[in-house]
Amino acid sequence: MADDLAEGTLYFYRGLMYAETAQSIDDFKLAIADMEEAERRFGTVYEADNQVFLVIGQLKAEWSQLIEQVTSENSAAPDDQSQQPEAAPDESQTTSPSQDQPGAEEQSPGESPASDATSGATE
Repeated sequence: MADDLAEGTLYFYRGLMYAETAQSIDDFKLAIADMEEAERRFGTVYEADNQVFLVIGQLKAEWSQLIEQVTSENSAAPDDQSQQPEAAPDESQTTSPSQDQPGAEEQSPGESPASDATSGATE
């Protein structure tokens, strides 16, 4: 029983780590698989009404919904998906807005930082 508790805990937290650092749908699938294993192991230690099972169920449902959403978006627009990887490197090479826009030191004498903040908020 102690082994199931320890291993269940490890699977639970590894699943959380996969989800928190996910960069693809496969990472969420790994997270769900780990949660299912944690749930199985916790089932030998905890009563069925323990709150840990509610938390695991909520996380699995949230991640499954995210997977379904991304999958349906990708299948609805397959042309867009093929163009995205090409655009990604260009975005990382662009200059940041702070490099394109003059800083506060470079403002004309008639402008004040307060007027810039106000004009930006109303746009």
